[in-house]
This record gives sequence, structure tokens and C-alpha cells, in this order.
Amino acid sequence: MLIDNLPDEQTRNAALDIHRSFHLEAPAGSGKTWLLTGRYLRLLAEIDHPHEIVALTFTNKAAGEMRQRIRDFLNKTAKEETPLYPHEQILLEAAARARERQPAHRLQAPDGLRIMTFHGFCLHLVQRAPLEASVPPGSKVMPDEEQQQLRAQVAASTIRDLLYRPSGDPLRKAAENRLLRLNNNWLAFREELADLLEKRDLLDDLLVLMGRHPDKEQLEEILTGRLELLLKRRLAKCLTAFESTSLGSNWFNFVGHLHEHGAEAANHLPKILPPAEGSKLENWQEIATTLTTLEGKPRKRLGPAAGFYKGFTHTIWAEAVQALSPESLEHLQNIKRLPLLADGIANLDTLYDLVLVVGEALNRYRSICRQRRLLDYVELEQAALRLFDQESPTDLQLFLDRKIKHLLVDEFQDTSRSQWLLLQHLCSGWQADSGRTLFVVGDPKQSIYAFRKAEVSLFLEATQGLPLPGQDPFPLESLQLIANFRSHPRLVDWNNQIFAQTIMSETDDEADEVVHVSAEALVTPTPDQVSLTLFSSENQVNHPREAEAEWLGQAVLQELEQLSEGEKIGILLFARTHLPLYIQGIQAAGVAVRVQEGAPLLVQREVLHLRQIAHALIRPQDDVAWAALLRAPWSQLTLDQFVQVASQPEPSWLDKIKTFKEDFSIMGKVWQAMTKARQRLGRDGLAELVENVWVELDGPAAVARNSSTAGVAHCRSYLDILAQSEQGLPEDTLLKAEMLLQNAYAPPDPGAAPSPVELMTVHRAKGLEFDVVFLPFLDWNPLSGGRLSQPPYLVERLPGSRGEHLIAMAPDRRREKTAGLYRLLRDIGNKKKLAEAKRILYVAVTRARRSLYLSGVVGTRDGELSPRKDSPIWWLCNHHRLKLSEKQELIAENNDYLDLSFNPLITPRIVHEKVGVHVLPEPLPFSPEPLPYSTLAPSQMVDWGQATGEHKEDPNARARGVVTHRLMEHLGHGRPLPEPGALGAALMSEGVPEIEAKPLAREILKEVQLCLQEDFFSWLLKQDHPQSYSEWSLEDRPAADKIRTGTVDRVVFDGDRWWVVDYKTSRPLDGESVANFLERESHQYRPQLHAYGEMVANHFAVDVRSVRTVLYFTALQRMVKVNSAS
Repeated sequence: MLIDNLPDEQTRNAALDIHRSFHLEAPAGSGKTWLLTGRYLRLLAEIDHPHEIVALTFTNKAAGEMRQRIRDFLNKTAKEETPLYPHEQILLEAAARARERQPAHRLQAPDGLRIMTFHGFCLHLVQRAPLEASVPPGSKVMPDEEQQQLRAQVAASTIRDLLYRPSGDPLRKAAENRLLRLNNNWLAFREELADLLEKRDLLDDLLVLMGRHPDKEQLEEILTGRLELLLKRRLAKCLTAFESTSLGSNWFNFVGHLHEHGAEAANHLPKILPPAEGSKLENWQEIATTLTTLEGKPRKRLGPAAGFYKGFTHTIWAEAVQALSPESLEHLQNIKRLPLLADGIANLDTLYDLVLVVGEALNRYRSICRQRRLLDYVELEQAALRLFDQESPTDLQLFLDRKIKHLLVDEFQDTSRSQWLLLQHLCSGWQADSGRTLFVVGDPKQSIYAFRKAEVSLFLEATQGLPLPGQDPFPLESLQLIANFRSHPRLVDWNNQIFAQTIMSETDDEADEVVHVSAEALVTPTPDQVSLTLFSSENQVNHPREAEAEWLGQAVLQELEQLSEGEKIGILLFARTHLPLYIQGIQAAGVAVRVQEGAPLLVQREVLHLRQIAHALIRPQDDVAWAALLRAPWSQLTLDQFVQVASQPEPSWLDKIKTFKEDFSIMGKVWQAMTKARQRLGRDGLAELVENVWVELDGPAAVARNSSTAGVAHCRSYLDILAQSEQGLPEDTLLKAEMLLQNAYAPPDPGAAPSPVELMTVHRAKGLEFDVVFLPFLDWNPLSGGRLSQPPYLVERLPGSRGEHLIAMAPDRRREKTAGLYRLLRDIGNKKKLAEAKRILYVAVTRARRSLYLSGVVGTRDGELSPRKDSPIWWLCNHHRLKLSEKQELIAENNDYLDLSFNPLITPRIVHEKVGVHVLPEPLPFSPEPLPYSTLAPSQMVDWGQATGEHKEDPNARARGVVTHRLMEHLGHGRPLPEPGALGAALMSEGVPEIEAKPLAREILKEVQLCLQEDFFSWLLKQDHPQSYSEWSLEDRPAADKIRTGTVDRVVFDGDRWWVVDYKTSRPLDGESVANFLERESHQYRPQLHAYGEMVANHFAVDVRSVRTVLYFTALQRMVKVNSAS
């Protein structure tokens, strides 16, 4: 059966021919998924085994959806279901033949259909041959956040260690030079290194180059050669454009005319147009500066001052200068700023410094990854490529060559250079008539993932076939779809006009510009809306952005009230810059909206407060964290009470709270909850401890009152991050959580879950569609908003198929002007950003089915529109030739589709309840079923606020106790004493400042060494006891409704008695005698020791009278037997 009645029916029928290979361009809404599914099913019906087909895509979601769609059609044929629409019959017929051809167990097996992501396929290859891939067997891929964390850690440790090297060490000098260039900004240096570790595949050819050519002159020669190739391309375009003008085609006669009249310019201008060679750049720059102004316009004053002769203005040659085409003028202006080859590669020494440091960091990073059997995405791709770099074919290569006969690649416009090379290796040896096929499909206009190293130029290059090593390219027939099954005809026609005529009208391989191909709408017309609303500061009471946000809320509300069942509204943003303001405007209109990856989690008030619980637990010296606990929503003191506490003389906030815990009930609850959590710190997970404190203080209820369900969801997300970050050591856990928090976004509001209104970025919306789309912030400029106006280095891929890169270092801002090469690479990078911004706009507007609302803020000057340059609104103003009328109305000279509005009057409507959310009935009352038991820990029998015996002015007492207990456990297993450095690191992980950790570590070691010299302690730690346990966790059931659980520091059986020992690092108070101290401590801990004794007796089924309970005081090197009968 064939497809018919479509404008591109021949193209679609050809794409389903499984005996031919194709390069298919499929614009938005063209039904490429249907074609992929049909081709896959037809292949299943012809091949011997499903594993002969491999389908690759770029996300797990896309792979899962494609796999499920194919299985759905296979299942439909088994149930003999009828097609839902005519074209479905084609797929059902193919699925029926596939079921006849393939055994059911092959199709139903988990890996029966090889549909996976590129990274999933790479991992599949590497796991089959880890030694050939040079990776440790059993290696796994790190999650994104773990990769980011490890790169930052390696970058920081590399900088630190290099600066500790001897003063004459080349690596130390290189690191010092980089810091000097970065104005001693350690954070910038760390980010630079971490960024280069992530992008090391882009620098691979340069790193290899520098390894092969340690001679800087030779390296400069190679880099200069690459620059010359770039200059040739620029000059060739300029030459072509200039020769097409009247002046350029008669250049020889023009210069001869100047000579005849003695014009000064004739002495500098070349007699004939110079060729497009880098060595002739100066000649071209002389032409450009002679003919054009600084702004790039033709010179109007053409007299002697400009190098011409008096009266030249009235000649035909002056007219030719004025008639230079816009294209030629643009090229002449661009070459004025190009770097001369004679100037060489600037800052080569600086480049060497950077590469030396990067090389050291990279070696460390790879070493750590190998030790931990971890892979990041770059290493995963490079490991897969190494499998094909062997001199002779490996078993895996032979297996793949025999097994894989058909490749399908979806979203091919998002292919990276490494994935492109992998595809070439997989198809190596393929011939056009070998029965093997390659099918690549995508849309270059939707390539918006440059930050993931996607290169849209590879999609365009593939139209000429897939280059294969050592042979001719594998031929691909180019196909183009034009039917659009998604959008209203008015939308499709408007898109065709603005993109084909203005935004995507020309190609530029250097900037990765792509040309728009017009589509043809096939959907039945329905009521629609395509409008543009602009806001300016003129005649506005509010800021124009606030007015836009208010209008957005009212416009969404109006559309929502007219929405049919099952329809959806999408609000798409180019960036999150004004996200909070837009959300405020929408919610003010009473519209429930689901925000996908909304505002950063770190700016949510309740998360900031919850975060302080973690900080206070781990870093007791953090006064800000302890003070913030008292002003959190769940423990809020009045301002007067807070000032009263702050005015106390105690030096730390921990001590202030301890002093006032009896005066204010809420402070008593805070103290009790935090004390209980601190007892379990290091034993229980940090997320569990923080949540326990939050719940004990009625945090969920307080947040729900203040922020509704959204606030509770924010807190739950933070707790999930803490759980995900668990490292065993609390300080390490907190550090990882802090890093993950930097890139965490607020989850969707559970209260808006049923709403058909969604708000998300354009990137997240790719692959989705909505009945109505709102696209605010049209004044977004992709070249603004970056962290650095002048990055410390720039790397850009050269145009062409070789994929080589040029790198330029930023000039020293203290002494140097911006170097020509750096400026050139910056211009290329900006052009690529603008080209991708045009594609982002295309993706955004093609998400709409029937209605599209565009809005933004525009400047005005003297009653004229002044849109922000290089923004979507700037492109629209240029295309439609928008302007303001005398009545301040927005009008257009070229407009057949848009409804226009300027500074509309907004009349807020009173909405009593949120629209878009079904009203839920009142929940049924219920009471929780009581637990069949209660839990009790012996440590809870102690009043920790009174029993510590610690000096109030010792903020490190708790850390001393925790680390000393770990050290005792270490010794209890027969291990030697650690070095002071290791002990200092453990103290720092507990929040002790580095300057205090080193002396405290030595003090603890000395204290323990004295203990080892004491008779009882040395006997206690012997390894020849019949039975002994350190940090032993046990539990028992003293009653039917009670469970008792605890951890005992040391338990020893000497063959006759059981000894239960609890270590204490506390000390007598100032002026307190040792005897009084021991009596007080024994009294305080007697209930706890008695419980431990009972638990040990119950566990071993012995008489409790055979158990001896002991407190051992490390500071005094003294044991005290605690008699439970006293």
C-alpha cells in the first residue's frame, strides 16, 4: 500500500523503500516519527533477526517512545484491530508481516529491538570489549551532576597542588601565570579548568598537536596555517561579492583613472583585485578603508582628504562607490578587523600555560575515573571510537560488521563530531549495492543544542553522503518533506513568510545558518489567533515588563475559558530571566499553571530556611545558620525576641540558643530537635536528619500555610537532593548537595497538576505541541546575559569537513588590547549564537496548533520604535516594517497575518478561584493507625544539655568527640594510629576550621596515645579476646510494645564476664574537682549504661549480673564502673 493525496507523497513512499539509503529533512509537524516507525516495521518484515537493525536517537525518552510505538503496532496486529485513520493501514500491514517473519520471543525480549541513544549504544559497545576500549571492566557512566562535581573537585585540587610545587617547576609557573591573567581569581581559574575538562574533545586535536610539536615556533606555524584557511574563506566571499559590483568588475580601470588624476589613494590601492589569499589581506583592508567609512557605509566625501582628487565626486566612479551592494559593503567591513598573518598567533606563551595546566588536570581526572571505574560522556564516546582505531579488526568489529545491516538515526541535526565519527566507523566498508542501508532524518532548523556540542553543519554535509575512511562516501539520497499535519494554515503561511524571506533567507556555513524550506498546511482551518503585542515605557504606569506579565495572565485566562476538552496551552520562554514576574502575572489572573523546571530552587524562601538546618547540624560554628533557624517559617520568633537573643553576651549563636531554650518555648523545641539530630549525625543520612528536625518543628504545615503545596514540594525536592548526595561523611554530603543545588529548579506545583496550562523553556518544549502557544520576552538577545563579557579563552570550529579548531587567549586586560584572532573567534561565536537563536524561534512558533500570541518590550525614540538589536522582535520589526502611527498605534507595511497591539489597556478581571483546576471534594477524615510498638534509644535517657561537661567556649567539643570515637573504633579493629593529617581532615569534615584542626588533631592523638599506655584501655583493645566488638549496633525488645535500639562503643568478653564500655571525651568544668566530675557523669549516664548492659545480656542470653558496664574518660585515662543498683 502507498501513501497518496499528500503534496510530498512521492517523497514519503520513497522513504519507506528499505532497499535504499536516505538523508531526509523533515520540518516541524511533518510526521517523521510515522516514517521512522514504518521503515523500522518494514525492515523487521524482511531481515533474519531484529538485531540487524539499530535505531539511534538522542534522548532516552525518544528511544522509549519509538520502541513503545513499534510494539503497539505489533500488538494491534495480534489483536486484529482496525486502523484509526487510513495511513495507519500501511503500518499495520508492515507490522503483520513483521510478526510472521520474526519469532514472538525475539520481538518481546527486553533487548529485542535495538532502539537506543547514542550514549547507550556506546556503552553497549564498551561493555562488550572494555580492554580494547582501554577502560576498566565494569565501568559505569556518571550522572550529569556527578560529572560536574568531579570536574570541579579535580580542577580545584590541581590548582592547589601545582601551587605547592617548587618555585622553579614549569607547572607551578604555568598555574601562577594563569592566576595572574585572571587577576588572582581562584574561582574563575577553577571554572576555566572544569570547563576545559568537559570540552576536552573539542581541544583534542590541539592537545595532540602541542604534544607532537613542543617547539612553539612550529606550533605557531601550524595554527597560523589554520588561520590562513579561515582568512581565505572570508576573502573568497568578499572577492565574489565585490566582483559582482560595477566598481569591482572595472577595478583596473578605476585605479588607472585615479593614477591619471594624481589621486593619493592610487599609491596605496592594488592595480588589480588581489586574490583571496591570507597574504593579501592588507591589500583588501586598504580597499575597504579607502571606500567605506568606519561604520561600513560608502564614503560620501570623496575629495583629497579621503585620498581622491578634487572633482572626483562628479564622476561615474564616485557613483560606482556609492552604488556598492549591501553584501559587498558587509564583507568589506568584516575584513577590516581580520588579523594579519604577519602578526602571528598572539599570546602563544599564555596558550602554552593553559595547555600545561589542562594536561595535568586531565591526567588526574582520567586517573580518578579509572580508579573508580567511572566514565563521563566524553570518555564514553572516545572509548567507543578507540574500538575502531585498532590496526587489525577486533572480534567486536567483525561481529558488528556481520550483525548490523541497517542503521536509522533520528534527530540527526543534533549530531556531535564524535557521534559523526562513530557513525562513519559503523558504516566502514559499506557499499551502495551491499544490501545495507542508512536512514538519517532530522530538521536543521530545529538544531538548538550547541551547548551539547551538536553541529548542524554535519547534517548539511551528509547531503553529499557519509564520508567513510579509506573509500568513497556512502551515498545518501536527499529527500524533503513539506506537508505539515500540526498547525493552522494561517500559522504555517506566516512561518513560511517570515523565515523564508527574512530570518532564514540565506546560508552561511561559517555561522551555521540554514535556509528555510516552506511547508504546506494540511489541517482543517479552525478559529485561530496570531497576534503581536508590544509594550513600551511610554504612557505606562507600570514598568513595561510588569505590564507584559499582567497582560499575559489575562490573555491566558481568556484562552483558558474558551479551551475545549483535551486542549493545552503552552507558555514558552527563551530564557528564565523574567520567569518569576511572568508566573506572578499568570497567578494574579487566577490561572493555575504547571511550571516545568521553573525558578531556581535556591531562590525559594522555604528551601533557604531548610538548608540552614543542614548547615547548622554539620557546621555548629555557622552563626548565620543558627540565627536563621529562629526566623524560619516553622520556628519564627518575634523580631523583639530575636533582638533579645542576639543581644546576649555569649560569643556564638549556638550558646545563645542554649541559654534561652528555657525562656521561649519555640527555642526549646528547636534545641531539642537539633540536639537529637546532632546525636545521630554521621550515623543516619543527612536527608533523614534534616527532615526529622523539619517535621518535629511542624515545618510541612507551616510551609503549606505560607506557600501552599508548591512550597512543600520545593522542600521535598531539597530533601531529595540531600538524599541523592549522601557520601557517608556529613561535610562531603553537604558539599555535593550545595553543588547540585546550583542547577536545581523548582518542581511543578502539585496544586496545578490538573491544569492544561504549562510554562517551560523552548528547549524543553522541543518535540511537544500545544493548541495555543504564548511566546513572551521577544526582546530576548542571545548575545547578552553571559557570565563573562570576555572569556579567558575562545575555541571555535573552523568551517569545513575536517572539524579542526582554533583557540585564542584573551588579552591581558592590564596591558593589551583585544587581539585580532580573539576578536575574530568571538565574532564567529556570536554569529553562531545568533543563527541558533533563529532556530530557537522557529522551534518555539512551530509548537502551536491553532493560535500563537507573541509579546515583548520595545524601546521608543521620538515616537519611533527602537527594538533591541539581534532579538526576535528586531527580526519581526524588520520583516513586517512595523512602526507607530500618530495615534501611537502599531501598524505594519508588510503584514497579512498578524493582529497588532501596542500598550493595550489591561483591565484585570476578578477571579474568585483558580481557573484550569478541577475542584476536588473535601478529603475523607481519617486517623492514622497507631504503631504496634514504640522505639527507644538508650542515648535518649540522657539530658544532653547537662551531661556534656564541655566548656561553653569550646565550639569544637562535639567534633572532638565524634572523631575520637571514630579513632577508637579504628583501633578496636587492630589498625594502627593514623597520621595527624588524616585526623585533621576528619575534623575539618565535621566543621572545624583548618587553622584549628591541625593542633586539635595532634592533641587528640596525644590523648589516645596516653590511653594506650593505660592498663585497662590497652587490655580492652587487645585482639585476642574470645569475642570483641567496636561500634556495635544492636536492638532488643524489652516489652511487647517496645523496641530498644542503640550502638555500643566497645563490647568485650574475657571468657568469664562481658564488658560494656562507653567512651567519653568530656572534661571537668572549670574549678570542678575530678571526683565531683566523675560522680556527676556516672549519675547522668547510669540509665544509658544499664540499658546497654540489659541489651547485651539479652542478645547473648546471659545473666545481666555477668555484665560489667564502664565509662572510660579519654581525657583522664580513667575507667569508672557504673553499678546499675546505685
